[in-house]
Amino acid sequence: MKKRVYTLLVEHFKNWGITHVFGIPGKSISPLMLELERYGIEYVLGRHEAGSGFEASGYALAKKTMGIAIGTSGPGGTNLITAAGQAKEFQVPVLFITGQPSMQETGRALSQDSSQFGADLVKMFEPVTLFSARIERGGIFFTCT
Repeated sequence: MKKRVYTLLVEHFKNWGITHVFGIPGKSISPLMLELERYGIEYVLGRHEAGSGFEASGYALAKKTMGIAIGTSGPGGTNLITAAGQAKEFQVPVLFITGQPSMQETGRALSQDSSQFGADLVKMFEPVTLFSARIERGGIFFTCT
């Protein structure tokens, strides 16, 4: 049975003992948010993505585990960059996940993607993370520090 990327991610979160994920909702990450609820992982709604990233860092330090911060595409992702840089600098294990438009919607002028060309979050996160990649078939892009 094939599983969606967001299901595999949440199953791993559950196996790793993650109880809380921090972020701001958006269209491109809605399936992931719903899956978190299905698995009993609490989604902590932030007021700004940078704050959610810092909350994930605090969670990682307090729980001695990985923190997870989620933002939507475009500005939602770029707002996480400061928190990602801080996590990398202080060697705090945080997984930053951002949504991206589907391959069919890529290149369209969608409001959350900044422009018709989108925001290349993979390249933007490279200097402030240990790994940055885009999963093109599953509709989710992720970076981790």
